[in-house]
Amino acid sequence: MYGVSSAAGPLLGGLFTDSKLTSRFCFWLNLPIGFVAFLLIAFFLEPPELSELGKSLTMKQKIIRIDFLGTFLLITAFTCFFLAAQWGGTTYAWSNSKVWGCILGFFLQIAAFSHLQVRFQDRSTITIRALRNFTALLCLLYQLFISMVIAIQIYYLPFYFQSVLGHSAASSGALTLPYVMTLLFSPMASGAYIAAYGHYIPIIYIGACLAVVGSGLLSSLTITSSQAQYVGYQVIVTLGAGILQQIAFTAVLLALPPADVATVSALVSFCNSLGPVAALTVGNILFTNLFGSKLAEIPGLNGKITGSKIKGLVDLGTLVPAQYVESIKQAFSFALSRTLVFAILAAGLAACCGFVIQLLSWKKKRISSSALGEMTGERLQQSDAKV
Repeated sequence: MYGVSSAAGPLLGGLFTDSKLTSRFCFWLNLPIGFVAFLLIAFFLEPPELSELGKSLTMKQKIIRIDFLGTFLLITAFTCFFLAAQWGGTTYAWSNSKVWGCILGFFLQIAAFSHLQVRFQDRSTITIRALRNFTALLCLLYQLFISMVIAIQIYYLPFYFQSVLGHSAASSGALTLPYVMTLLFSPMASGAYIAAYGHYIPIIYIGACLAVVGSGLLSSLTITSSQAQYVGYQVIVTLGAGILQQIAFTAVLLALPPADVATVSALVSFCNSLGPVAALTVGNILFTNLFGSKLAEIPGLNGKITGSKIKGLVDLGTLVPAQYVESIKQAFSFALSRTLVFAILAAGLAACCGFVIQLLSWKKKRISSSALGEMTGERLQQSDAKV
């Protein structure tokens, strides 16, 4: 379902943007969809009951177990961090007190959050015991980096198609279909391989190489790149990133005891959500500064496109005189290509984490669990016979 929505989202967003509904309708559309999802979860989801000493927990006990303070500190800490990253060098200078205040607030709240996690142990947001497992830590970093690769590329590719190549919003959504469709089907291929052969390490080796090479190829796109290039490069990078996307969840399931699997799986999901936010924040800083510096080199422009106009720059012809359009497209292409270099770094870091993840077999895990069940059944039968 995630893959289907990823494929449909850019197309619908482009259609709304080009129509009378405008891009704002995309945000309004989320409200009824989210409400329906809430109703389905509230009335039909039946999660396994938490228990304590063999007894199911009451609603009051479940609420007490939630780490409200830790969650609040974590959210506000990252809010400070992203505000500092967003403001620094653009809205305010890096030496501005607002930027430094946000950075200081981030570190103070992370320190307070860490203290709470150590103090509350198993009832904390992040279970420290589970993080002592080296494979668990690697899986968290791995998922963080691979989600960064996907996020920054899927965000900036439509800018390339619209502002550099001159396509409409709807057309740019269609041109990203090679990316999202490959991203949809490649995890299925890796899942089928792991189910058949039991090992995920070969998937990591192949996927990491494809992701790094594909990210490098995408960063080489220019105003003169052909259709075969930008379609082929998208397929290469998403073949790699796609088959890597679910590996961390499998590794966590195999490497950790059952009591810690749920907690660490939730942290992997958190890193999967944190990665795009961090990547787009860094990407915005890189793109804004690179594009701004290139615009300053264009003679005669006289600062007609600076600051806030950069973020909304899609149709160049409506903002600047015709004689500057080609130069600005070149500047835009340069800034985009250099921003996409960040994806190469993220893919490389994901590869480094993936290469040292513990080699475990899904088949051996399944066989050992089956054998344990048979042994338990035999012991129960022997016990019944004695009685």
